[in-house]
Amino acid sequence: MLRIAIACLLGASATAALADQGYYREPSLRGDTLVFVAEGDLWTVSVTGGAARRLTTHPAQEGQPALSADGRQLAFVASYDGTPEVYLMPLAGGQPRQLSFDGGTRIALQGFTPGGEIVYATDSVVGPSFARVLRVLDPATGAVQLRAIFPNHDNLLLPGLYVRATINQGIDPHGILVPQNAVGHDQKGQPTILV
Repeated sequence: MLRIAIACLLGASATAALADQGYYREPSLRGDTLVFVAEGDLWTVSVTGGAARRLTTHPAQEGQPALSADGRQLAFVASYDGTPEVYLMPLAGGQPRQLSFDGGTRIALQGFTPGGEIVYATDSVVGPSFARVLRVLDPATGAVQLRAIFPNHDNLLLPGLYVRATINQGIDPHGILVPQNAVGHDQKGQPTILV
């Protein structure tokens, strides 16, 4: 009987020791705040230690966390509606707000610019292509700037150099201005809208 009691105590203490073990992935550090992914959700903890606090509990996977420069906002990628998109939420907690509406199959969050914009790469481009494009998103307005990726065979552009270009698209004076979040894309990348 004593052997069974000792075995139970050892098993309980081994289980308690393993409670802190897990798979902690995709860390994002800003100041003394650490955000990471575990169990498909986002968690935060101080770098000095303590108990981690779960930030998200949605059944869909969240990942690729990026903290803003002031450490108050958290950008991340989630597939709440089926396709991965960029979301933003206060680090203190609250409802995530969807910022991108690309409908692509892959999004790679790059982080925040010094000006507070969110940079991400997406494969959601119009036309047949396996290329990715960089987009810069203003969280306050939802405006998106496109940063194109193109061949540079002659090495005219070196890393860190930028080109400013104007891309003229067809202009229809009788067209209707549609908000970005009202436009979806089909599997071939063609824009669609329900009027």
